[in-house]
Amino acid sequence: MPRTLIRTPRARARKPVLMPDNMRAAVSRFMSRLRGGLIMLAAIATALALISYNPQDPSWNTAASAHPHNWLGTTGSYGADLIWQSFGIGGLGLARGHATRS
Repeated sequence: MPRTLIRTPRARARKPVLMPDNMRAAVSRFMSRLRGGLIMLAAIATALALISYNPQDPSWNTAASAHPHNWLGTTGSYGADLIWQSFGIGGLGLARGHATRS
């Protein structure tokens, strides 16, 4: 005779636990600190690219075969030009906003 499976409210309330609560809190803290660090690195990279912006560097609207003078190289040159053309001097505020938000 087959056994019937009895479902009780207590059995339904239990969920499988993948990590203990203290480990879950530690992972959550680590992930938020990692996220803050990555945002800070992006803000610093944006500020460095904008500070070393040179209009003669190769970019979206400048064809140049010379090596870029931007401290972050070609990527910084293109990124700084995009931010400079979109926001102007306010682009520095964009980098500062990222730094203070993290």
